Amino acid sequence: MTQLTAVDFDPFASPALLRSAPSTQSQRELWTASQLGHDASLAFNEAVALDLSGPLSTAALTAALQAVVAAHEALHTAFSEDGTLLLVEEPTLEVGYEDLSQLPEAERLERVAQARRRQVTEPFALQRSPLLRAQLLHLAAESHTLLLSAHHIVCDGWSMAVILADLAEAYSRAVIGQPAQLAPRPLFSDYARAEEQSATSQEMRAAEQYWLRRFVEELPPLELPVDRPRPTLKTYPSARLDYTLDRSLVDQLRAFGATRRASQLATLLAAFQVLVARLANSEDLVVGVPAAGQSVGDLPQLVGHCVNMLPLRSRIRRQDSFTKLLEQVRRDLLDATSNQQLTYGSLLTKLVLPRDPSRLPLINLSFNVDHAVTGESLHFANLGVRVSTTPRAFETFELFVNAAEKPEGLVLETQYNTDLFDAATVRRWLESYEVLLRGILNDPETAVGDLPLASQAEQQLLAEWNAATLATYPKHESLAGRLLRHAAVTPERPALVARDATLTYGELDRRSASIAAMLRARGIGAGSLVGICLERSSRLLLAVLGVLRAGAAYVPLDPSFPKDRLAFMAQDALLSLLLSERALEPELPAPEVA
Repeated sequence: MTQLTAVDFDPFASPALLRSAPSTQSQRELWTASQLGHDASLAFNEAVALDLSGPLSTAALTAALQAVVAAHEALHTAFSEDGTLLLVEEPTLEVGYEDLSQLPEAERLERVAQARRRQVTEPFALQRSPLLRAQLLHLAAESHTLLLSAHHIVCDGWSMAVILADLAEAYSRAVIGQPAQLAPRPLFSDYARAEEQSATSQEMRAAEQYWLRRFVEELPPLELPVDRPRPTLKTYPSARLDYTLDRSLVDQLRAFGATRRASQLATLLAAFQVLVARLANSEDLVVGVPAAGQSVGDLPQLVGHCVNMLPLRSRIRRQDSFTKLLEQVRRDLLDATSNQQLTYGSLLTKLVLPRDPSRLPLINLSFNVDHAVTGESLHFANLGVRVSTTPRAFETFELFVNAAEKPEGLVLETQYNTDLFDAATVRRWLESYEVLLRGILNDPETAVGDLPLASQAEQQLLAEWNAATLATYPKHESLAGRLLRHAAVTPERPALVARDATLTYGELDRRSASIAAMLRARGIGAGSLVGICLERSSRLLLAVLGVLRAGAAYVPLDPSFPKDRLAFMAQDALLSLLLSERALEPELPAPEVA
């Protein structure tokens, strides 16, 4: 007999259903992406914090939050089990409250940090509305922090700005005793139905043809230098690093772009493409640029997921001037925006692209210019306001730069994949970006391959370091021979310090000789090519020395590459032998043959 277990679930507890509508194509793509796992879903948590100073009325704030949810249909919408339907329900919102005012300052700050962390680490259930959360933290008599978080499937960056402006308006009414209710706002269900009707329009067909033409030629994979081997499967852990470009520089860049009929986005994006092209040593790359559907549809007060990621493909020719590149990017942006009807996911279904499970197809980098909401632009009656975004703990893109306009300048809010990059690496790239921007202002006709990436102080330091390494070596002595001659003189001195081992010159001599003998026994000698497929470790250097001592040449292979790619490279290079981790166990068994 089957035993039934009681669960705390009431199928009739959900808010009443008001109406339904088809979800948009972008929402369905995002719904699918959210199903890829816990981390993938959390990459779409959008979160802000409002630090409120002054005599706050919690009753007025609660009423204002309820009014905002009621005014915007997307904020009281859930999704069907397969993500294809919007289920518009009765508006409801529970506002969390936590009194931290009696805690010591250090503990209070820690509790606020924990609450902000929860904003981006607690997933949303897409089948339950509202997909918006609010929590008020009471810090002192006239100090509060309001935390707002929403899933990207119902709220994009444009929408969050609308929500904050409406919240300020509703609160200012409620605090003086007026109804907090807002005037009718555009319905997202109307927007979704209009999109569905346009799916077979002439404009959609034209947009499809535009994007197919952009990608008719094969696109090489973009390989930014990583700090760690790329995981076999795509990962999402992320951190954010903020870097500020000062107001003077930003104003100069805006004036520079205006003289060339280029928007701030076009100017900053073109420079970012130069940076990426130089770092990746690539002349053909794609950067994702978010486009807001509200601006195209003339619906400035619409809240919902209306953004589409435009895969902007550019050719960065090193010999071209930055002025020439900027004109190309300016035109490409205008054309791409005019054809933004076709979603990123729809384009992928129409392109024949090699799929790599370790990364997204087509777009791995994103760049956006965000006219961020500031406390000065929000008018909460009798309150001072400071607005800050909460860094995501997980991110879809490997690198996402959001250039946010702030009073102090332009803050480059840079989310990066922590499985690939270190904070120090990202900071160095952003420093290079600033140097690059200043170099553009100094001479925009300079070839993009010659624009500076290192500051004068860094260039001087490099020159000093290089000068200090000048030394003469015997012209006809090999590297292996010189190392081994040194080993005969000082065999007990440390020769190599690595994460996995510390070896003396004597050990280096003995172990590399053992590898060389093993290779010669397999017929390896002058004219042979030996592949070395090893992580960076002491074994890598031992393998290199062993191959050189055997009289052969080595071909380095990255062990993070897919096996089929490694197999092709081995065949293409006509390797005689392949040394892998298994081939270099202490007993040195026979190596794997390519």
